[in-house]
Amino acid sequence: MIVLKDVSFAYEKKNYILKDFSIEFPSNKISVLLGPNGVGKTTLLKLVAGILRPLKGDIKILGRDPSSMRGKIGYVPQILSLYPWMRVRENIELPLKIGRKNISERDKKIEEISRRLGIKDLLNKYPKEVSGGEAQKIMLARVFVSDVEILLLDEPLSMIDIDSREEIIHFIREFSHEKKLTVLTVTHNIEDALSLGDFIYILNHRPLKLIDILEKDLYDKKDLTIKIRSLLKNY
Repeated sequence: MIVLKDVSFAYEKKNYILKDFSIEFPSNKISVLLGPNGVGKTTLLKLVAGILRPLKGDIKILGRDPSSMRGKIGYVPQILSLYPWMRVRENIELPLKIGRKNISERDKKIEEISRRLGIKDLLNKYPKEVSGGEAQKIMLARVFVSDVEILLLDEPLSMIDIDSREEIIHFIREFSHEKKLTVLTVTHNIEDALSLGDFIYILNHRPLKLIDILEKDLYDKKDLTIKIRSLLKNY
């Protein structure tokens, strides 16, 4: 479980993004953070990742501080972050090299994930030779080959074209459940939230406020869509 208790954070003095904010996310499930742009979803993700430190409050991942979870947290930012001097294969392989995996294990993992994400034909290219959507798949591949327990995804589908979207969502859900990963993913797209999440956290305002938590399996899709739209509109 991921637990934030009475967490406050501001980039500028007194301009709080989170103030005395508390929330819990279940283990081994996909939790979607859904809300308008600019309310603090990405900041929340970075706090969980340990990239940012709270001004006050407590964050625990499986009972541990994020700083002690090095190598167990995978973070995929919204901004593309591939190394331009490395080929696609080398970009994907990087966490495996850092983890000192042998060559045969590295090759096996890269083969499996690149096949499932449909990017095998890109492995020998450089980042400048691929599209934005392809680069996003490569970033997903890089985190999925590693041995993480916590997966943090910031708008992972923002550049994925309509034709590939359903396939990528299916892969993320299937792989995450296979590996029993605890996943937090940020989006402002209701359809993506409905397709991807086990739980949907409706967020709004600044400082950030939790409006509601919706367990997808308890609702008909049409009813859930109406409820989400109503919650976002009324708050």
